[in-house]
Amino acid sequence: MISKMDPMGRAIAEYHKTGKAARLRVFSPMFEEDEIPLQTLFRTCQSMLWVESIT
Repeated sequence: MISKMDPMGRAIAEYHKTGKAARLRVFSPMFEEDEIPLQTLFRTCQSMLWVESIT
């Protein structure tokens, strides 16, 4: 894949390499624009919020 075509992959790889990152802005026709702090993608299982299924 061409690096210019994968900004999310580039941002994740850069954070993994350097530990430095800001936020990743996500655009999708399925939901409103959102920003994700990249360190969220590298958090531990213990730091994740547990949500029980309602169904």
